[in-house]
Amino acid sequence: IERKFTGHQEARFLVVGGETISSFRRTAPTVLGDGVSTISELIAEKNGIKAENPNDCRLPIQLDAHRLKVLKRQGFNDESVPLENQWVRIDYKGSISAGGDTIECTKEVHPSYFEIAAKVAQLASPVVVVGVDIMANDFTQPATAENYCVLEANSGPAITGHLYPSYGEPADVINPILDYCFAHYEVNYDDQTIYEVVPEIVTLNTQARYSAMQYVLNLATQAQGFGVEVDTSGNTPKIRGPYSRLCSISRLFAKQYHPSETALLFTQEEA
Repeated sequence: IERKFTGHQEARFLVVGGETISSFRRTAPTVLGDGVSTISELIAEKNGIKAENPNDCRLPIQLDAHRLKVLKRQGFNDESVPLENQWVRIDYKGSISAGGDTIECTKEVHPSYFEIAAKVAQLASPVVVVGVDIMANDFTQPATAENYCVLEANSGPAITGHLYPSYGEPADVINPILDYCFAHYEVNYDDQTIYEVVPEIVTLNTQARYSAMQYVLNLATQAQGFGVEVDTSGNTPKIRGPYSRLCSISRLFAKQYHPSETALLFTQEEA
């Protein structure tokens, strides 16, 4: 693979229910010279940009002994000042965990790669949401037997690279996943099985977490006359009630908060 794909590109394709809906390319960590700043300063500046990205903020570019050797091979050290518009490679690894970047490229990729990703995802059946990693010489050109290689299929793909790319427009991959769930999963609203659940709010907006939780508890309190009990005496609130009522609370919550921004999860314990 190393010999065949020198100068390659690597991309992640997200497949939902057999359909490829989004893709982004991975690039190795690099900085762009401005003719004034040192490489250390350019890295600090780029890490500042990464800190504002919900996906990249966890994975800043860090210099270590290996990366100093990579710079040395290019004739640099951490205090070198690259020329204006001169790209400097920090590492050869193209992974996000290495501080690399993601580039949204759905509209640029040739459709043949979407077909390949969908076929690979079939191997992971019955898993519905699959991330397929493909290496290719040029994703804008049709796939042939010689110009691409499938690396792996991920049954639990991280979707933040699609939602928060380093470059390019964010891709809405949340709603297609929800649409598939609603289309293929039937909720029995007559089910009266009693569950004791712990509500959890999942959101990137920490300020919205408290108000969203209060909204859930208010919904549960209003449903107390329909067999629902609310316990807020401990550090973690609990709700106890029929499955059908818990589903109703979830549906009402989804009308108030957009699922792609703020979601409600129930940890269920059957009574």
